[in-house]
Amino acid sequence: MAETSPRNPRQLTNGELSGGDDVPAMLSSAPEPCFGSGGIPFVDFDVLVNDAADQRAQAIRDLGRACEDWGFFMVINHGVPESLQEAITEACEVLLASPEEEKARYTAAGPMDPVRVGTGFYSADGGARRRRHYLKMFVHLELHCPAKPENLRDIAGELAARTRDLMLQLGVAISESLGLAGGRVSEALDLGSCFQMLVQNQYPACAGADDVGSIAPRGSPITPTTASSRSSSRTA
Repeated sequence: MAETSPRNPRQLTNGELSGGDDVPAMLSSAPEPCFGSGGIPFVDFDVLVNDAADQRAQAIRDLGRACEDWGFFMVINHGVPESLQEAITEACEVLLASPEEEKARYTAAGPMDPVRVGTGFYSADGGARRRRHYLKMFVHLELHCPAKPENLRDIAGELAARTRDLMLQLGVAISESLGLAGGRVSEALDLGSCFQMLVQNQYPACAGADDVGSIAPRGSPITPTTASSRSSSRTA
């Protein structure tokens, strides 16, 4: 897998991430996973699928500990190309910057419509409310996508397929961490037929010191998120 160094990477210490503004999408190497109380547990996906049996066995045990002790984890060396992540970011920037009349259908959409464009707020440190623009679209079982930009459908379809495959392979590893056959968790949750949603968030930069509705520029202004569920109830 081709890998590049992310901008402003966080440091990996004892299997946890700390410092820096951006979570790295791909890391060329990492210390052996270990989980503690000072950061977010990570799982090296490349070890799970490509490494020697003893290293994979250790990664399976660490994955099980992350699930049991934390209930969540971050995946590194996941194989989703950085070029694909940049492509979805650029396509969504074009959509969000398009004239209001071109995206009016999607800004008027409701929470459970298959494509929605909008602006939301979230609470930051000190109670301040920060602004974000977002694109939400259902990508599985059926891909729903705005007509423009024209390349968005192909990019979103590829990203959805890759992240869904990643989820299925993690399901196999989680099953093994529980001492079960590799497919048990995926079969029990019917992950192959799950609902999947792609979310792109854009965090506008501050226009000035008095612009309390935005955040200062840092790293990429758009971040991709995928959410999957067995039903129409969305889970992050």
